[in-house]
Amino acid sequence: CFLAIVDTKNKSITYSNAGHIPQYFIKKSAMNKAEYLTEMYIPGKPLGFVENASYKNKKISYSKADKIIMFTDGVTETFNKDNEEFGESKLKDILKNEYDSSKELLNDIVEETVYFRADAPQFDDITLLIAKFL
Repeated sequence: CFLAIVDTKNKSITYSNAGHIPQYFIKKSAMNKAEYLTEMYIPGKPLGFVENASYKNKKISYSKADKIIMFTDGVTETFNKDNEEFGESKLKDILKNEYDSSKELLNDIVEETVYFRADAPQFDDITLLIAKFL
């Protein structure tokens, strides 16, 4: 489970993680710099595995045109007929490109995973959400 709370008044995102894979934040003003793509990850046990588990959170600031990308592991754990995994590195390669619209980015991720998978069956669900801050 990954939780993100967007505070539009203070332009911040507070997030926490309970056993989910890393999610991503794109800082539009930092294009072609190391801080352009931020991995939003905090180690945390999956919900329900540990009684009375406590979870940490982190806060980041956002600006106009920044994006948050949230998805299930069905994206990165898509396999092709040779049993090769799409993986985080291929997803990061896509995310490092500049996209004006969230829809264009979403379509590119979907197209790339479908192309990679080709005729292999999709075993896991895929949920993908991209939000661009106004």
